[in-house]
Amino acid sequence: MAGLSVMGYLQVTEYFDPARQPSWGLELSLWDYVDKRELVYVDIARRSGVGYILGGYPGAYTAVIEDLIFATETSQAIAVTLDTAKSYGAGVNSAVKGYILGGYTGAYTAVIEDLIFATETSQAIAATLDTAKEFGVGVNSAAKGYILGGYTGAYTAVIEDLIFATETSQAIAATLDTAKSYGAGVNSATKGYILGGEESGGEYIVVIEDLIFATETSQAIAATLDTAKGFGAGVQNGFV
Repeated sequence: MAGLSVMGYLQVTEYFDPARQPSWGLELSLWDYVDKRELVYVDIARRSGVGYILGGYPGAYTAVIEDLIFATETSQAIAVTLDTAKSYGAGVNSAVKGYILGGYTGAYTAVIEDLIFATETSQAIAATLDTAKEFGVGVNSAAKGYILGGYTGAYTAVIEDLIFATETSQAIAATLDTAKSYGAGVNSATKGYILGGEESGGEYIVVIEDLIFATETSQAIAATLDTAKGFGAGVQNGFV
């Protein structure tokens, strides 16, 4: 059975010049000199470059969180756990937190739980989804996470957001073209995508739908998968 994955960001700030604006930030510092002239400051997070799997179903619902340290490709369970054992949630992340949206705990849930990367602590946040659901697909921009589709007792085309700055959530105006679940989510800096999945008749599909972050509009794109499928896993080389 599938678990839920989120990624910690590798965040680095380089100061070559006092006028230069930093684009990243973080915690453990290194100092070095380049050509004896320019001072380079690199600030690296305590747990940067880490992925996490939250919950899942190893024969029973679990609250365990396991990590994957990218630099060493080592993995272990971390000390913190989810508040409630669950599976089938959707994962999104900001620069500082990961979130698991919805899922199944023995019943569909609308709860959103966070994972603070810097401290590896986790708790349910105040916001919840409008509708309890499982098997939604998580994508995110820098400012918002989204859960696309899912299963609420029936397949749904609804898209709900999570605004990272305020940790508030609501359904957005756009919906998927077709109610579906079990797709795979990926995103660029400007768009999220749901690849494949299963529609309400039980048919696996080849359709790829997008969500344009700037306009919050969604439609099927021209490209399709070679083979109709559900339950795939989405990964990407680029924006996370």
